[in-house]
Formats: sequence, structure tokens, C-alpha cells
Amino acid sequence: MDIGKIIRRLREEKKISRQELAEKANISLSGLYFYEKGEKIPSAEILLKLALALEVSSDKLLGIEKNIVKSPEDLMLKIKHIPLFDKISSNFKVEENVLNYVSVTEFYDADFALKINDDSTSPSLIEGNIALVKKQNFLENGDVGVISYNKKEAFIKRYLILNKTETQLISLNTKYPTIFFTEKDLKKIVIYGKVVGKISKFEIID
Repeated sequence: MDIGKIIRRLREEKKISRQELAEKANISLSGLYFYEKGEKIPSAEILLKLALALEVSSDKLLGIEKNIVKSPEDLMLKIKHIPLFDKISSNFKVEENVLNYVSVTEFYDADFALKINDDSTSPSLIEGNIALVKKQNFLENGDVGVISYNKKEAFIKRYLILNKTETQLISLNTKYPTIFFTEKDLKKIVIYGKVVGKISKFEIID
């Protein structure tokens, strides 16, 4: 079950309205709506507020366990710091050319982050957002990933397999053309990872 469905289920179990939960957690009603619909992922700070308001642990909110808590000290979210990159070149290595670091919860299962510098991924990822990426060299049909072709700079596209011999890389922004690949062309594609989330505000680690 995704986190939005968990938030809604816990809210309904407590028989409180969305408005009541938003007020109790001191977050916006529209934000809570988008979290429950799965259209946005709450930040670590919002997760903490929701867990306190619902009187559950952050782990339960993430679908991990069932402890009941009453204070922030019981809600120790696991935070990790991942490297942030401005761009990914053909010789990309996670250990090199780090622009900065971002702090994320382990909920995202991300290994590195990529700054969005144009509108090719809009409206899902707008310029200035940070894409969170799980490092892997494969994508399932329909996944959004960080991909390069013919040793050029990597871009974020949706990976769509049409059949055994044809594959498409679809731009999230529909004004950009879809790229078609034959079975022969696939050998020139390099997959760096799967996009697993996004953040618009991030903490820089010195």
C-alpha cells in the first residue's frame, strides 16, 4: 500500500475528516489532498507532523510497523544524505563530480539526485526540482528513468517497450518528441537509474 492510501486509511480509522487532520497536523488542506491521492510525496517534516497528528510512528505511516507513539522523540525517521548532480555525462560515476548533497528519508530508496535544469520533464518535474534516483541498470516497462543514448548527456524519460524489437523513450513534457529505438539501437542506451521521487526544497550538507 502506498503512503497516500495509508494516510487516508489511518485518518478514516480515527473517524476524522481531511480538514480536521490538516488542522491538527498544521499542514495545508490541499497538500493533504494531494498526499492522499498519491500525487505528491510528503517531506520528512510533513511525515513527522502527520505521524504525530495520527498518533502513530513514522514507520507505520510508511507501512513498516505498528507502534503507537505520542511524542516526536518516538518518530525517528531515518535520514540519509545522497549526492546531487547538475548533469550526468556518459562517463558518470556516483562517486565523482558531486555538486552537493541532499537529505532524504529512506522511504525514497534513492542513491543519488539530479537537478532539473529545463522544462523537458514538466509538469511532473519542473525546473528547479530535484529528481531522486535509485541507481540501477534496468527499467521496467513504463518506468521513468535517467537514460543516455549514444554516449551523450543523460536525460529523464519514460521507458516504454512496444514489442521485442521496438522501444520508446517518452518525454514527460508532451511538447518534446518521443524517441523511437529499434532492437539494434538499444545497445547504445545506458540506464543510470529509476526516478523514485522528487523534492523542491532540499537541505545542503556542508
